[in-house]
Amino acid sequence: MSDALFPKHYEEWKKCITEKCKIEMNLNYVNGRLKILQDDKHDETVKFRDLYGNHWLKQIISYFEEAKIIFFKST
Repeated sequence: MSDALFPKHYEEWKKCITEKCKIEMNLNYVNGRLKILQDDKHDETVKFRDLYGNHWLKQIISYFEEAKIIFFKST
């Protein structure tokens, strides 16, 4: 798997989500994605891990966890 597929830093990742994908980054979205990605048996999680590997699954989870921390600080 090429490392170029995913952003290497949180701010880069956030820009991809909010600007390129046009997804509103809010606490509900972040919590929803974390619930799915942290469920090892969820179809989306299994597919993600199969396609991109456990390393990238953990990295994406860490980006969502960082986003959650930022939301709690701002509320």
